[in-house]
Amino acid sequence: MYYDEFFKLCGYKPEETEMEKPRIERAFQILGISTEDIKLAEDRVRFYFDIGLEGSRKLLGVWMKQLFDLVLAREEGKKIIYTSFPSMPALGLAAALASEDIYCQAPEVVLDVAMGQILGKIKPILEEAEKQGLPPGLGMCSLNQARFGAIVTGIIPIPDLSVVGGFFCDQMAKTEDHLQYRYGYPVVYIDQCYGDSPWDEFPEITKRRLSYFGKETEIALEEMKKVVGPELNEEILTIARHENAKLWFAQQDIAELMKSDPAPLSNIDIGMEFQMVASAERRAVYEGLPAMETLIEEGKQRISQGKEKIEQGAPKIFFYSHHFSDPSIMRLLEDVGLCMVTGHFHTLGTQDMVKAQAKTYGERRAERMLRFGFYHSGMGAIYKAIDLCKLWNVEGAVLFYHYACRPMNADVYQMKKEIEKQLGIPVIILEGDYYDIRSYSAESFRTRLETFAEILRARKAAKGKIILMRG
Repeated sequence: MYYDEFFKLCGYKPEETEMEKPRIERAFQILGISTEDIKLAEDRVRFYFDIGLEGSRKLLGVWMKQLFDLVLAREEGKKIIYTSFPSMPALGLAAALASEDIYCQAPEVVLDVAMGQILGKIKPILEEAEKQGLPPGLGMCSLNQARFGAIVTGIIPIPDLSVVGGFFCDQMAKTEDHLQYRYGYPVVYIDQCYGDSPWDEFPEITKRRLSYFGKETEIALEEMKKVVGPELNEEILTIARHENAKLWFAQQDIAELMKSDPAPLSNIDIGMEFQMVASAERRAVYEGLPAMETLIEEGKQRISQGKEKIEQGAPKIFFYSHHFSDPSIMRLLEDVGLCMVTGHFHTLGTQDMVKAQAKTYGERRAERMLRFGFYHSGMGAIYKAIDLCKLWNVEGAVLFYHYACRPMNADVYQMKKEIEKQLGIPVIILEGDYYDIRSYSAESFRTRLETFAEILRARKAAKGKIILMRG
């Protein structure tokens, strides 16, 4: 078949492709994926992803399977719960693990990675969203546009319940209001008092905030139980929490490999597992985790063999977050000689390792989210960035002013100021959109990043000379 080679690149065995043929062809029909699209996707995967590694191929395959699961969920008789991104991963994962008859995932993440990064076909979905209610030029979040455009065009099914996180993004809740008005499905919102605190409060968490956020989580859980049934019980909530922790620690192990000089893995490939962990579901546990473990072993082998993916001596940097729908940004970092070792959503900070003290399930989940820093306040996000830069001993930081995201861009310039002041390392801010490449391109950043990389290399060389002279 015309897609055999593509799925081979995505880690499928020939017999698996044959077995999955009905699902593949039905999903491609719904998505409008043509023979030519697949040929272009083959070239795209070969160019951007490290297909010489089995772990990378398997991660590509898991994302394609997640896309098929999403598109075919209703036809395959699933009850559907959509979460949003950012989500409370352990909560959504519990619903997904409770029963094979449940599909629970943030659809916009699947669409951005599979239709964006892998297939290069996210643009028509965004354009349809702009035609039908989320117009361009008004700062609409393109992650929300992916969700909205896919629903209004029938690419993905209407859910039985939508669990929307308003604890960070207010725009997501308003987008879901629009969809609920159109289609009438039930929605439950998880809100909190984001940023409603003194500037220097973090890492403290007030009882008022914890109680409110925890209660919102408990309400959402009760609504999810109405769809899932009695299987969504205390036991499965505990299992999901443990499985989610395994994913996070595997991600941490992969990041640890990037401390090696030269670094053994690509910035692009480690982004695939970050997005999988940040919005975990059933396949992430049963197929994604083994793929990550394979990638870890392959990374260790490359280190022992002296093989590199990113050139030796590449400055280690903090990067705000991986791009969701376009791998060319992460590729550019490598091209100019920069190695990402840590980022806000990619690695665990000091506060992430503090054991939750809250008693109820809802408050424990809320405490975990608030300790993450990013979901606490602007100062929490700055604290987390500085903490990670220290823990990973980075030589510079690349921040991102995300056009259409108020919570992500509100503190970027203050973050730059504080990192430079407290750590004395260079910081650069790029401007763009994490979920949409149409208004800018990776190449527009090249000259600035090349100059930034040269500054970091010069500082590193000078530091080495000083150490040598002192020795």
